[in-house]
Amino acid sequence: MLRIAGDSLSGGFMVGLRRTLGAQGLLVAALIVALGALGAADSLAAERCRCTSAGGNLVENGDFEAGDRGFTSDARPGRSGAESDHYWVTDSANFHSAWSGRGNPGKFLLVDSPSPRVAWRQTVRNIVPGQRYCFSVDVTDVGSRYARPVLQLQVDGSALHSPETLQTGQGEWVSWSWAWRAPARSRSSVTLSIVAVSVESRGHDFGIDNVRFTPCCDGRAAPDPRFEVRLPRCPGGEVIAQAARGEQGRASEHRWRVT
Repeated sequence: MLRIAGDSLSGGFMVGLRRTLGAQGLLVAALIVALGALGAADSLAAERCRCTSAGGNLVENGDFEAGDRGFTSDARPGRSGAESDHYWVTDSANFHSAWSGRGNPGKFLLVDSPSPRVAWRQTVRNIVPGQRYCFSVDVTDVGSRYARPVLQLQVDGSALHSPETLQTGQGEWVSWSWAWRAPARSRSSVTLSIVAVSVESRGHDFGIDNVRFTPCCDGRAAPDPRFEVRLPRCPGGEVIAQAARGEQGRASEHRWRVT
């Protein structure tokens, strides 16, 4: 029987072999351990993005200065701020006189979304496998007296963080930024979404501005992973499993002895 226990986040494993598995069994066990360690190292669930250097923005019209273009929404286009289940591209001064000269200047996306749905979505291209990206946006509660907006950022339908409730005052904006790493065999394009997840029937009206999806340039993009398993030549020898990304990548190494 093979027993594996340990903390996958730290990469530490204790492997006990209670009986000899044979060369084929040892190879399978070694690959399981190596793949598990590498997968844990790549996990970026709920990680705030803190890039010291970022590349160009892959999002088109993320500041909405070009108006209603470059994105889609489950809400419908509207003409005023009083229509439920609609969106508008407007500017602070036109939306509310109290916003003039406050918060983000220029246009932004105003959404009145009464049910869980995608408020904004866009497909971005030129994704580099292994590259770490920052998905960031400025958001604001537009001051509804009912339920506060509850939003979530997603990449290809997968959430980057737990739903967050906006707690802003009139004309005040907050910036959200979350990390995402492209899989080693990623497609060249991904779909970004800003999702309203509240189930309240009234309220959760919000603004979106300065949507960005930028490569984090703190380090090189990681190429496909490499694996190496060395079996013992003699009884009682060690089995060594290594997993790393790229020739210069830091290897996760695990050893155990056949008894």
